[in-house]
Amino acid sequence: MNIFYIVRHGDKQKIQNNPGLTDLGVKQAQSTANYFLNKNIQQILTSPLKRTVQTAEIISQTIKVQLKIDKRLTERLDWGSYPDLNFEQFLDLWHQSTKERDFQPNNGNSSIETGKRLESLINELSQKYPGKQFILVCHAGIINDFIHNVFPSRFKPNEEIHIPTGSITIIKKSQTCQIEKIGFIPNN
Repeated sequence: MNIFYIVRHGDKQKIQNNPGLTDLGVKQAQSTANYFLNKNIQQILTSPLKRTVQTAEIISQTIKVQLKIDKRLTERLDWGSYPDLNFEQFLDLWHQSTKERDFQPNNGNSSIETGKRLESLINELSQKYPGKQFILVCHAGIINDFIHNVFPSRFKPNEEIHIPTGSITIIKKSQTCQIEKIGFIPNN
């Protein structure tokens, strides 16, 4: 059985173009990293966005495990890809893509496609490295999209599942995926 620890990045700066972590986000990433000190992690994979890379680097340095960037972990929509939209307009687009899961926005992916990206990565790693544990550092939207794709009867179709910054969602995979925890904050 594989175990996937899907980490949402720490708190980010409130800017449009590829924001990094705030001081709080750094603390969250360190707290999350400490949770993994006694785990046998094979590899850390991260979205290429700054906030996820910074979170993954903190985890990598703490537990001494290599990290790799994987574009499949990128969020479905990124405000930086919409320079003509203010934040409220971007949120409207975000909510539309949440409610209409097959909606294909310009400069982004549908919720269904985004969930499939994460699912394909999990399937690939499970087949290539059976029985291993991985940390996947990404975003709340892609975690929601994956959960809605793989566990459709567990939540309402357009329900936004609360995934706090710095939290961990644990997925176990043998033949099928099972959710062990969703968006929990580790107590160290």
